[in-house]
Amino acid sequence: MCTPLLLGIGMGALQIGNTMMEISQANVAAEAGAEAANQAAAYDYQLENLKEQQINQQAALDKFERIRQAQRERSKIIVAAGESGVSGSSPMRQLANALVQAYYDVGITETSRENQILQAEAEKRGTYAQAQSRVNQYKAQVMGPFTSLLKIGSSGVSGFASGYGTGKWMFE
Repeated sequence: MCTPLLLGIGMGALQIGNTMMEISQANVAAEAGAEAANQAAAYDYQLENLKEQQINQQAALDKFERIRQAQRERSKIIVAAGESGVSGSSPMRQLANALVQAYYDVGITETSRENQILQAEAEKRGTYAQAQSRVNQYKAQVMGPFTSLLKIGSSGVSGFASGYGTGKWMFE
């Protein structure tokens, strides 16, 4: 009678220890996953910020180049008008048209930059939502104390029953 009881207690204790180790490892893995998700989100944010910086730099470069082109056109118009001896409204109209076109192009470039920045910010918000989802998913895997106790208790009872049943079968 004593041997099945001891075997049941031993099996129950082993089962409890095993379950405690599983819970501990699962919680450590879930915490590590949440940390990795946070780190991945930080890298994603850095990339999004770099993308915005590159958009701003490209737009500034495009505007600068367009203004330089307009200044070259202005110079050509002035030189051509001076060489031909033509003056009046025609060269001035050409000059004004070139400047208006240049500033129109600069405005288009600026609008495009603003739209690209808005898109990059929307992507950043999407990155944040994905990061929160990943972190929450890992945090949900962490087993709380009440659930852990229930799991440990049920595994202990199961181990005891298995050991006790095996002991009865073997020794009786």
